[in-house]
Amino acid sequence: MKSKLMLTTSLSLVACNLFAQDLPSGLRISNQMEYSHGTLERELEDIENRETFENWMNINYTRGIFSTSFRFDTFQPFDDADNPVLVPDHVSTELAFKNIGIKAKRFELEVGNYYVLLGRGLLLSSYEQRDIRFDNNLEGVKTKFKHDYFELTALTGSPEDENGERNDILHAGDLEIKIPSEYLFGQRLNYGFTVLSNQFQAQEGTEFQRLIATSNRAEFTSSYFDFYGEYGNKQNTRLGKTTLSDSTNGNPFYQKGSGLYLSGVVTTEFASLSAEWKDYDNFRIAPSNVSSEFYNTPPSVIRQHTYTLLNRHPLRLDQNNEKGYQFELTILPTENAVVVLNTSQTKNQDSDSEFAKRFRVSERANFAPGETVWEEFYGHVNYEFSDEFIATLGFSKAKELVSSNTETLTPVFEFDWAITEESEIHLGFEHQQIKHLEDKSKSLDQLLTLEYTTHGITFSLLSEMLREKELTNNNTSSETTTHFWNFGQMAFTLWGNHDLTLGYGSRQGGFVCIGGVCREEPPFKGFEAKLISRF
Repeated sequence: MKSKLMLTTSLSLVACNLFAQDLPSGLRISNQMEYSHGTLERELEDIENRETFENWMNINYTRGIFSTSFRFDTFQPFDDADNPVLVPDHVSTELAFKNIGIKAKRFELEVGNYYVLLGRGLLLSSYEQRDIRFDNNLEGVKTKFKHDYFELTALTGSPEDENGERNDILHAGDLEIKIPSEYLFGQRLNYGFTVLSNQFQAQEGTEFQRLIATSNRAEFTSSYFDFYGEYGNKQNTRLGKTTLSDSTNGNPFYQKGSGLYLSGVVTTEFASLSAEWKDYDNFRIAPSNVSSEFYNTPPSVIRQHTYTLLNRHPLRLDQNNEKGYQFELTILPTENAVVVLNTSQTKNQDSDSEFAKRFRVSERANFAPGETVWEEFYGHVNYEFSDEFIATLGFSKAKELVSSNTETLTPVFEFDWAITEESEIHLGFEHQQIKHLEDKSKSLDQLLTLEYTTHGITFSLLSEMLREKELTNNNTSSETTTHFWNFGQMAFTLWGNHDLTLGYGSRQGGFVCIGGVCREEPPFKGFEAKLISRF
C-alpha cells in the first residue's frame, strides 16, 4: 500500500512537470511531499524502521469571477500508540478540501470547505498550518457582501472533531462598519460585531446545548498610533430550558465565559512601542469541555521566536485560563542598527473568575489561581556592518510553569556573510541553561547551525549537545549524561519549480509552535526528503 501511494504521487508529479507548459490559463497546481525513514527515539525503547509519507496536492482554477479549489491528502504515518492524535494510526487518502467560489466586486460566495478569520480570532479562527499539522477548516457555506462603508459576512459550517467526524454545526454573522477617513481627518476607524451559535452534545447521553457567543471590536489607525480592541462573551443554554444559573458551580455544563484582547502601537521615525493585553476566562469555544478540538484561536500575547531553543519550553495557548501582557520596544539608534526589547507575562485566572467557578480550582494541576505561569525578558541587537556582514546578538530569560516547569537563560548569536553575489555563509549559535524547578536539576543545551549557499544550492549542518545533571541520593550527589545530535541537509531547486530538501542524521525532539498552538516532534535518526512543487 505504501509503495503504491508513493509511486502514484511520484507519477502524478512527473506528469504535471511534463505538461506544465500546456496547463490552461487560470489553473495552478502545487504539491508538498514529505518522506522519512529511520529510528524514532523513545525513553524506554527506540522504534526502528519508522517510515512516514505525507503528501498534499492542491489544484486551483480561476476563470473570471468563478474559482474552484481541491486538496488531495495522502498520509502513511507510523503507528504510534503513544501519540494517536498527532500521528494517526491508519493510512488515509482523501479529498480533504473542496471549494467552489464566486468573487465579484461586491459579493463573495464559497461552498464546500473554507477558512475564515473573524476579527483577531477571539470567536472563530479557521485555518491550516502544516508545520504543526493543524487544520480546522469548516464545511458549509460562507457569503460576504462588501460596501464602501460596511462588510457583512454570514456563514454556516461543520468543523472536524478529533475522530474525523463533522457533528457540530456553527452559524456565525459578522458586521464591520467602516467610517470614511474624510470624516476623521484622514484617520481610519472600523467597528465590528460578531455573533456565533453552536449546538452540541457535551457528553454522550447528556442533553443537547446551544452555545451563543458575541463580540464587539474597534480598530483605529493613524499615522503614528494604531489601536485594536475586542471583547467577547459566551453562554450555554440547555435546549428547551432556561439559561444555567451561577449556582451550577462545578457543573460540566457551566459554560459562561468572556474574552478580552487589546493592542496598541505607537510609531515614530526612530522607534516604535507595541503593547498587548489578554484576559481569557473560560472562553474556549469547543464542542465539549473535554474535546481536544477548538474553534477560536485568540492572540497568544507572547513573542513568536525563530530560534530553535527558545521554542523548546513554550507556553501553549489556553483560551480558558489566561490573562497577561506583552510589551515590545524597537529602536533604530543608527542607520545600521536595530534594537528590540520585549517582555511578556501570563497568569492563571483569579479565584473569583468564571473558570474557577466552573472547576473550583485551576485546571492546571499544582498551580494556584492568579499564579504567574509564564514570564520572559528578551532582547536582541541587529547590526549591519556592511552590505556583506550582518550580525545579531540576543538574550532571553524565561520561566514556564505549565508543561516543562523550567527556568531558562538563553543567549543567541547569528552571523551572515555574503561572500559573493551567489555565495553566502550563515552561522548561528544558541546556548541555553535550564533549571528544572520540580527536582532542582540543571541542564545545558547548545545548538550550532552552519549554512553555506552557492549557486542556488544550500548545505546545512545542525549540531546539538545536551548535558543533563540529575540529582541522586536525596539530592546529595549528581550524575551527568551527555547527548549529541548531528543532522545534515542539502536544499536546491530543480527545473525552476521544484524545491527539494534532503537530510540525514539525528536531531532532538521538541515543540513546533505557531500562535500558541504546538506540535511535539519526537527525537529522530535517519533520512528524510521534502519536495515542494509549483506548476
